[in-house]
Amino acid sequence: MRANSKSYPRAKVRKIVKAHSRKHVGKTVDALVFLNFILFVEELLSNASHKARLNGERVTAAKDIRKVTMDDLELKNAWTEVQNEHIRKGKRRGIFSYERPEQSSWDESHPENATVDHT
Repeated sequence: MRANSKSYPRAKVRKIVKAHSRKHVGKTVDALVFLNFILFVEELLSNASHKARLNGERVTAAKDIRKVTMDDLELKNAWTEVQNEHIRKGKRRGIFSYERPEQSSWDESHPENATVDHT
């Protein structure tokens, strides 16, 4: 029996990735995107199946998948809000500062690396 050399629709996946990213895509990106998609679907089905079994159902239905998806999205949104609030607080306190310091003590001891104003 010959092994199937094409395990996923590479051209179709590549086309979708390029269309949604609007950037140049490397040679192996489509394979990684497809693998991440498969892992996501497996995890989603596993969680939905688990939730259906807890509710006493034998078959996983679309409503179970929707329920799991909505729960996951709510958790993700809540977590994103927590992270954004920490970043906002950090910016107010000056923790997250992206400006480069004007001159450090290391630059003073090594004049060849000091910044020079050419005006």
